[in-house]
Amino acid sequence: SQSHLITPTPFFGKSHNKVKLLVMTSNPSGYTLSQTLPAADASAVRSVTYLNSSSPSLLLGSESGTVTCYDLDPNNTASPSHQPSLHAVSHPHPVTALVALPSNGYATGSKDSLVRVYNAGHELVTTLKGHENAVTDLALDTSSGNYLLSGSWDGTCKVWDLKTGKLFATLPDHENTVCVLPLSSSSKEMLRVLTGSVGTNVGHSVSGYKLRVWEIDATGTARLVKVIEDHGAPIRSLTGTAHWIASGSNDGAVIVRGLGVEKVQTLRACDVGVPPLILKVSSAGERYCLASTEDGQLVIWDTGSGEKSVIRHPGCLWCVLGLENGDIVTGCDDGKVRVFTLESSRFACKEEREELEKESQALARRREGGPSSEEIAKLDKWEMRASVLGKGEGTVRMFNKNGRAIAAQWSEASGTWIEVGEVMGRQGNAGSINGVEYDHVLPIEIDMPDGGLRKMQIGYNNGENPFVVAQKFIDENMLNQAYLAEIADYIRKRVGDTGVELGGSGAASSTPQPMDVDNFSASQVSQPNYKHIPMKGYMSFETGADMKSLNKIMNKFKEFYEALCDDACHVTPLESLKTTLAATSRYHSTAIEKNELDLLTRVLSTWSSDKIFPVLDLLRLTVIHPDAARLDRKDYWTDVVQTVLRHLQSLQDKNSVAVPMLSFRLFANSFRGGPGSVAAMLLNLASVLTTMDAYINHPNKNVRLAVATTTLNASAYLHTVPDLSSEQQSSCNHVFTNAITILNTGSYEAEAMTRVLVALGTMLLNAQVKALARETDVGNMIMAFSGRFGEKADHVLTEIGIVLAAV
Repeated sequence: SQSHLITPTPFFGKSHNKVKLLVMTSNPSGYTLSQTLPAADASAVRSVTYLNSSSPSLLLGSESGTVTCYDLDPNNTASPSHQPSLHAVSHPHPVTALVALPSNGYATGSKDSLVRVYNAGHELVTTLKGHENAVTDLALDTSSGNYLLSGSWDGTCKVWDLKTGKLFATLPDHENTVCVLPLSSSSKEMLRVLTGSVGTNVGHSVSGYKLRVWEIDATGTARLVKVIEDHGAPIRSLTGTAHWIASGSNDGAVIVRGLGVEKVQTLRACDVGVPPLILKVSSAGERYCLASTEDGQLVIWDTGSGEKSVIRHPGCLWCVLGLENGDIVTGCDDGKVRVFTLESSRFACKEEREELEKESQALARRREGGPSSEEIAKLDKWEMRASVLGKGEGTVRMFNKNGRAIAAQWSEASGTWIEVGEVMGRQGNAGSINGVEYDHVLPIEIDMPDGGLRKMQIGYNNGENPFVVAQKFIDENMLNQAYLAEIADYIRKRVGDTGVELGGSGAASSTPQPMDVDNFSASQVSQPNYKHIPMKGYMSFETGADMKSLNKIMNKFKEFYEALCDDACHVTPLESLKTTLAATSRYHSTAIEKNELDLLTRVLSTWSSDKIFPVLDLLRLTVIHPDAARLDRKDYWTDVVQTVLRHLQSLQDKNSVAVPMLSFRLFANSFRGGPGSVAAMLLNLASVLTTMDAYINHPNKNVRLAVATTTLNASAYLHTVPDLSSEQQSSCNHVFTNAITILNTGSYEAEAMTRVLVALGTMLLNAQVKALARETDVGNMIMAFSGRFGEKADHVLTEIGIVLAAV
């Protein structure tokens, strides 16, 4: 069983007080965390798919528009590796849908209305144009493998012929966004498709939530066969197996159906309280029906026993996918994909499993109250909102307005932020609606067409996204979608006694738009939507992991070993290490042995500083291997970092190249490695930054680039720490001062300077660092670099200027 903090927990009895308990939630499915994999750009994972080929892969589509590839074991029995095996594929907009294709390629759907088709080498083959709004779902007709289905917010499902790259059919007249699923057909000449819609607004009511069954003949002529209306809220996702179909909706319900789409059973994600939105449904074989929810739950139903399991995550769970070997993959708002398995041999280490539990419980506890004064102080000032651009229509962001945290919604039409409420903690307006207890129960009055008022109540719990709650309220009460922003105004009104009156002249346009809601909480304060800052993910030095380069490194290592050591035969463990490091595509299924690591640290600690460079070269490649840098090897990498620091500090010739260059490359790669090496860097970060001071003015450009990259990665890591300790805050200040020193040298090349500027911009998002920058007039100083280091550097300088201007 797993321990989960469930909040709020309604209590139905004589007492009206809410009961919040630490509940032991059973997990009868037995699914356990196997791996945690980051997206290449560290942004929210919106979509996942699996490529079943001779080299199986897992693909992740992110909010920032990146597709990251992870190799799987060819036998599909091992977890993915910690490191992407291929360069990430970039898109100009969020990747909201992914599907594998029979050619071992894949297709992506994005908010720019385009469907892109890639081959197995991640090369763009064709772009399918035809949708008029965001592409929200993709599916492949597996019976023939020839047709790709795409659903869009434009209210259509389009069927594409993959052989010709042409549009084959359009299924029109849906109620806004469409989810799609191919159905089995008794005729090879007939294509059957199931679609679902989220509903539309007509006057002051919502119609829809319809499932539709379509038949498409060989000429591309589509015929609507059946319409089904058995959901109580917008339909978000469809999935199917050889024996059953399932549809998930905004009311937390998943309806399991027969192959004729007839309703068989309703599964509920939540048994009490307000149900979460179902964002995605999938299956793990025939036995398990899966769902991911906006409040971070992976829900697993055993279709045989009827048992339900819940595995909580530390953020909104955008997607879920069942793999052929029975594993389950989830994509989370925290920028991570997690793999769950039933095979005990592939369970993650105890520390990694406990870390997930800790992060998930922390999210639940944060729902207990509003932002602290420190968190409010970190928000952008409301009066500087014009310098912050929204991601798109409906984007939500928090601002500091006169010392209060307010929520604002971006209006694409006017290009402005619209204040919609104050973000508060628990208030005295708690209560219940229909037997369900809430932290806040708020009155709302809505103008009716006949001139009357409709009086209603809305319930809200601390930590919930107010726009998700408002959307649920609209869906449940069949209200006009144009009321979304006004209904969110209850956040501001909840501290008073007056209800909110809707329907005035300030109502927004009733034209439906895709809602892009950021999942924010008091401890997850959104930053401005800059392109280059803060730095997300880490840069690394991975060249040299090929047999030719490794042979050169090994030959030098052996030369020194034979000259300095008596036991030359004991160098043999490094032969197997060389083989392991060279097989980069097999990192997921190979291991770094203890005797290999021990040999490296033994010579690192005993050889003189001028001889350790081949050891450093091997270590900077080894730390990239996921097995080498796992969490239970934190002490090993702590010893490595501290030993390298001693060499750097005692190095007589600070202008030598090999040892400083490879040392800082090792430090940079340690951020990119696994949790063990990252923990080691965090423990020794202050010493790393202090030691760096002596090498900032190094005459060699390769050393300067390594110093710049370590500075960049340190800034990226520190930015992700939610509650900085005093020592970590000192490290933030030190990164800032090192960046300024580097900029003032005037000797760094364009690429290194750009990395340092991104590091500086990332650190300026820290309130103390920003104050320090203003005291030293950094704004005027850095503007002197404009036009000197290329277009990207100039863009970063512009963003830094905006940060500094936000008073």
